Amino acid sequence: MTVKEKAELIVKDIKKERGTNPVVIFKQIAEKEYVSIHGPEHHILDGASLLVAYKNAGGEIDLEQALDRLMAEGLRMPGQCAVYGEYAEQSHL
Repeated sequence: MTVKEKAELIVKDIKKERGTNPVVIFKQIAEKEYVSIHGPEHHILDGASLLVAYKNAGGEIDLEQALDRLMAEGLRMPGQCAVYGEYAEQSHL
């Protein structure tokens, strides 16, 4: 399964969450068989958990638009975010 396919499943499943605690939402989705917590899909899961919790708590956002943007940006992140600072420095980002 590709990272994009995993990210799409995360977004699909996270839209079903009704809680307002992003940590609980994160843990619920992180338990899915398609999520490898050390894989790059957590770049989507982190932000999506926060966005859904905010929306569920009454935050006024366009969740679809926010998740679309998160997907676009999250999938651009290099596979290992721990070395992103080094990558950005070398790329002059």
